[in-house]
Amino acid sequence: MKFLLDVHMPPRLARMLFGLGHECRLATQVTIESAPDIELVSIARQNDETILTHDLYFGTLLSFSGATKPSVVIYRFQEINADIFFSLLVDNWAAIESALETGAIVILEPSSIRIRALPIKK
Repeated sequence: MKFLLDVHMPPRLARMLFGLGHECRLATQVTIESAPDIELVSIARQNDETILTHDLYFGTLLSFSGATKPSVVIYRFQEINADIFFSLLVDNWAAIESALETGAIVILEPSSIRIRALPIKK
């Protein structure tokens, strides 16, 4: 799978995912750090990438867009830690992989996961 990591995600997470055979880019490699989130959504959609973020706004953008892509994984907890993010993604991979491939918002929390298929229906 191809991932685009939001600006506040640890670069080490990209290296860890690359080690498993995934393609990974950092937001700062494709646009300026202050670029609006909608720009990252557009870039990820064009390149069939899944966004990894700690920012809830990506879920809002996709919920109201009516789009089926890009997928986004939102990490919901205080600490920004590559090891924790990596473990949560890998440990839940079987449950989220097909949803991410077809288009989804996935929220990973320390004790739960939530998956919403895209597009969000009103």
